[in-house]
Amino acid sequence: MKSFEQRVLDYCFSFVSENDTADKMYEVSVLEVIRHFGLSASGNSYQRVAKALKTLNENTALYLPKTLPSGERGILMTQLFDTLFFGEAGTVQFRFSPN
Repeated sequence: MKSFEQRVLDYCFSFVSENDTADKMYEVSVLEVIRHFGLSASGNSYQRVAKALKTLNENTALYLPKTLPSGERGILMTQLFDTLFFGEAGTVQFRFSPN
């Protein structure tokens, strides 16, 4: 993971509070993300943020140990994000996997 992608991931984590439910959808505008990182409000910056989110969505596979109610143990294969939406108006919505 590149430095900018890690920073975008940390930014996404910053939305989480202790009282949030596992299915909470978070929303931010790309312009807010751009300003947060001190980037210029240009097409290149929008593309950079979109590419970072795409990479995070594709490269955050999680392999978690899990035991079923029957007692069977195994590995749950999931990913960090359940949903990532990048809207044409610059809206970003994301929800972390409940796992």
